[in-house]
Amino acid sequence: MPAVVRAAPRGRLPRVLAVIATLIARPGLAQVPDTPDPSSLEWVPWGPVLVAPSLESRWTWTDNLFRVPDEGSVSNGARPQSSGLYELAPVVRFALPYSNSNFELDYKPLYRDYTATDLPQHYAHDIVGRNQIVLSNGMSIDANFTRSRGTYELNQFDRAGQVNFATTPFRSTDAEVSWEWTHPSRWGTVLTVEGLWVSFDNEKAPQPPDDEVELLYDNESRSATLDVNWFLAPGLAVFGGVAVTRSKVDAIGEDLDGNGRLDDVEEGFTTGGPLVSETQRFDQADLRIGLAGPLGPRLELRGALARTRLRDLTEEGDAFRGFTTRFESHLRLTRISQLDVTFERQPQQTLTSRSDTFVYRAERVGWTLTGQRHSFTAGVNSITSRLPDRRENYLIIEGGWGVKIRRWLGVRAGVSRAVKDSSSDIFDYDESRADLGVLIGWI
Repeated sequence: MPAVVRAAPRGRLPRVLAVIATLIARPGLAQVPDTPDPSSLEWVPWGPVLVAPSLESRWTWTDNLFRVPDEGSVSNGARPQSSGLYELAPVVRFALPYSNSNFELDYKPLYRDYTATDLPQHYAHDIVGRNQIVLSNGMSIDANFTRSRGTYELNQFDRAGQVNFATTPFRSTDAEVSWEWTHPSRWGTVLTVEGLWVSFDNEKAPQPPDDEVELLYDNESRSATLDVNWFLAPGLAVFGGVAVTRSKVDAIGEDLDGNGRLDDVEEGFTTGGPLVSETQRFDQADLRIGLAGPLGPRLELRGALARTRLRDLTEEGDAFRGFTTRFESHLRLTRISQLDVTFERQPQQTLTSRSDTFVYRAERVGWTLTGQRHSFTAGVNSITSRLPDRRENYLIIEGGWGVKIRRWLGVRAGVSRAVKDSSSDIFDYDESRADLGVLIGWI
């Protein structure tokens, strides 16, 4: 599972619900590790280790950096502001093939700098490790971990687009171990354990455009999943299983009345009072069933439906009970083009206390064409959020182009248009973006 920053307001559903859709739609199907080819020019042999370095220099322009409505933001009337963003992103990838297995380690530092605002830290670091072991008796063990330290715009982690702009530094660690046994008959079992830890460097310093302070909540979760696969055909399986998750959220806010407890009125924002934190604990159980694999030579499906119950151990009640679903399909149109469709519906929350638990629904249609030198992409994303006090529709249209000038040199460009329409006008905004990047090395 990808490492995703999660946080939640006090007394409400934790952000661990955002990973339910990924959990329910990922059966443990057997896969052979993608062992790097030593003869490929993108890899540089270094003794028994293969090294693949690359460097991307990327420039992005936006006409509404802080994502405010045309009428201006609520508190200070800030109007939409254009800005440039420069990013320098080197990547060094190490691979060590051994036996029928493979170990990989990626180091991804990143430098970011806006022209219209400053960042508390300009540097970010990602370390990603993967170890795939294939045993001779049909068993395989996969271990993955990701360690991130950065100041990315938090809307990159807020899938529903509720936090328009924030640059609070964060640290996150995601670790997963999966044990799979494909039996000689038509069935197999998969056991997966995973942990996610997220912490924010909250500071009582105003952030643009409203010059307000937003406090984001540290959280962690641990989960175990057991799936049983029944193979209808090679690669095509019906699966069912259970998952249990235990999570913790450390809500932070102000003690405005001196009682040593977090005050709900100013929860998530500071006005000068001392900061206090309170811990909430949750237990989650999922029962799911799904289908994954190819349906013919051109179509591949993956989808699942889960019944989920989340119990709030702090307040001794159900925080959520209902169905979660995710579906994705990949249709090969020609030898070099593909159509992708994704649908999901799940409960979701924002990163701070700006809204309560809401129903999140997302659809995406994407098209890709990959030639020998040129590649093209186009996509439409639609997100609908039903909050207790409003309804929001979020539409993104995007396109991209890339060209490989040399085997070690490439250029790519992209454009996007995002429109957010809310029943409350203060949350409306629209934004256009364009980016241009130059890649050198392993691409």
